[in-house]
Amino acid sequence: MTPFGLDRLKVIEWLQSLLSLKDDNICKRIDELEFPKLLLNIMKAYDMNSFLHLKIYNLFVEAIKMEMSTYLEAVLINHIYYFFI
Repeated sequence: MTPFGLDRLKVIEWLQSLLSLKDDNICKRIDELEFPKLLLNIMKAYDMNSFLHLKIYNLFVEAIKMEMSTYLEAVLINHIYYFFI
């Protein structure tokens, strides 16, 4: 397996910045592209990359802590729920 790489980590940071805008249109597009599912799958694929896990974990924690739209909340809960089933 190839290393995850710094550029891909920057994309995750960029996604976190987008979520911080709290825009429903951005949240809907993120869901359409299935970013939460992709991030959880990346965590599973790169199971030994603790820095990557920290970035993704922080992204989800920030999304849950901020006053997010009910749409984003439903998206995150849905993806996290089905990841662990």
